[in-house]
Amino acid sequence: MHKLAQQIVERVVAGGRSAQDALLQSLLEATAAGSGELQRLSARRLVMKLKIDGRTWLFKIDSPQRSFESLRGRLRQPSLLREAEHLRQLGLNYPALPAEVHAEQLDAANGLFARPWLEGRCGDVWVPQDAEAVGVGLAKLHELGWTDADLCPADLLLDAAGCLLPLDLGHAFLHENGPSPEKVRLRDLVRLLGGWNEAQRLELGEAIVAAYAGLLPCPAGDEILRQAKLWRFEIMRRQSRRCLRRTRDFLPTAHGGERVEAVPVGAALRLPVHDLRAAKRAFRLLYELELLELPALRVLRFGTSQQHAFVEVAAPPHTLASAGEETAVHACLAALHDAGFAVFPHQLQDFHIQANGTAVLANAASLQRHGS
Repeated sequence: MHKLAQQIVERVVAGGRSAQDALLQSLLEATAAGSGELQRLSARRLVMKLKIDGRTWLFKIDSPQRSFESLRGRLRQPSLLREAEHLRQLGLNYPALPAEVHAEQLDAANGLFARPWLEGRCGDVWVPQDAEAVGVGLAKLHELGWTDADLCPADLLLDAAGCLLPLDLGHAFLHENGPSPEKVRLRDLVRLLGGWNEAQRLELGEAIVAAYAGLLPCPAGDEILRQAKLWRFEIMRRQSRRCLRRTRDFLPTAHGGERVEAVPVGAALRLPVHDLRAAKRAFRLLYELELLELPALRVLRFGTSQQHAFVEVAAPPHTLASAGEETAVHACLAALHDAGFAVFPHQLQDFHIQANGTAVLANAASLQRHGS
């Protein structure tokens, strides 16, 4: 079991806590024993796929630790209880959703949730032939009053019958008196399409909007795609903060932070930075470029060594750009500029030349975000 997942389970069962719901208790014990498949993991939440008595379940543990999360949980209904309530309500008019759901709050901070596992294909593997079913399905959900402020392709699933199913209702809202308002319907479309990169958005976006518009009014497809592109930059900027927290992929250290992965000897390049604050900023910016699939090296760690700050990236030594490779560097700069970034001032040594001759950014110390 991942160390972070183990810590979440230990927090929940500390002091002899147990669930009154027999299924939830069985799933908790199975998770503690190391069974199941890890689906999602953050500092506060663990999501597992588990099989109990021949049935497969999605099982969630919520255990917020940051002070503002704990306070927010006390001021409103706990998130997993809210998700269970939304699933039951939506399921009354949307029979493709599972009728059975289990949720229990063990105390003010720790909650459990389970529902039957749903089979199908999530938004990261949809193809153009799926676009009509997605657009129609999203419109039908909106007609029922459903909306999700945190919508992304991974939160939706197409089952074998072509029915669109919301997988995570933790941030959902159900309007009781008719369809969702037009403003939030547009927001959902923008955030769904903004969850894909440029190629995926062009492949699926216009067809999804056209199918949606056959049931509910919405702006033209090109306007939604424009807003979706802007939203993608914003959400990737927010998600880049994860590299500075303890998550499934990153680990804070005493004087910096690092990626949780083994790096072969000779596969890392250490770049000097002015100070620790600049190293932290460069570390996060390089990770943001990675999330946006822009030309930059994969960042590994940052910190101080012998009182000198550094950022470490995944590249063998002696591969930085030099005289004669300006054309490749200019192509890299153009891609960054198109995405709203600038490297100023820049030097050839800020870039890495790959085996195919293209350049990617290695040192983000001079990287600036100027909008897109």
